[in-house]
Amino acid sequence: MSTYFENLISAVISNSVAATWDGAVREWELSDWEEDMSTSGVCTCGKEGLRYLYTIQNRLNGRTLYPIGSCCIKKFNRTDLNSEIDTQEQMFRLLHAIRDREFIPLTPEYFSRNLLLKLKNDGAFIPSQYNNYNGDNDYNFLLDMFNKRDKASITPAQTRKINGIIAFSIKPFLEGKLAAKIRQMNPNRAAGITQSRPAPIFTGIIRERGAELVRRGAITSFEFVPPVIRAEVQGQSKYLVQIALSRAGAPIAMTCTCPYAAEGNHCKHMAAAMLYAIEKYGTK
Repeated sequence: MSTYFENLISAVISNSVAATWDGAVREWELSDWEEDMSTSGVCTCGKEGLRYLYTIQNRLNGRTLYPIGSCCIKKFNRTDLNSEIDTQEQMFRLLHAIRDREFIPLTPEYFSRNLLLKLKNDGAFIPSQYNNYNGDNDYNFLLDMFNKRDKASITPAQTRKINGIIAFSIKPFLEGKLAAKIRQMNPNRAAGITQSRPAPIFTGIIRERGAELVRRGAITSFEFVPPVIRAEVQGQSKYLVQIALSRAGAPIAMTCTCPYAAEGNHCKHMAAAMLYAIEKYGTK
């Protein structure tokens, strides 16, 4: 068993009602998702380089785990979750293809029956004069075209209709649903948060200021679900800190939402969270 899988098991079970892996994985559902174009995300298990960042929520106790990658979710061995993440990632890929003005045929490269059904259920097909004011007509038409074995039999008029539905129904729907969930940042800066690999040992004034924050009680929320430390640190505002640890307990990646960290620096809030963890758990 890999260290990543061990970390995942520990994180899931410690945040579940069930005390076993097989029982715990039944308690979780997808609650949110993002795409990080810089692939700078760090999974709850400690694995780096995530592109798709999921939030899962426990339906029994309300706890959440974030970020968690699709590979870890697939280790739950649940066909419903597997189908959800496959469809979600297909939606992101379809939006990028539309934005890039690619030619988009109704083939498995871009579509699936599950994707078309999700688009229908989520309200992508708006009633209009072109579908007799019934969005289901657009869904049924696309499904019929997708199911055709001989795609060469699709007529020019049908192709124009497909392109029209993609341009005037699917594209606006995907933009509205996903645009805010796509991070397009410098690899070391995602959504105003600095990622650092490997993180340095805090010394000098930053360490001193971090220690002062700990003494003042500025850590307003703290959670350690190995291998990730999450903390809220009160400064001029409340800042969110995440620190991923190696198996040896050393920081390998850190984030903070403060302006100083957003400029590419390692801030006192990161130091405070790490020092608090050392004080509480003996983490080095």
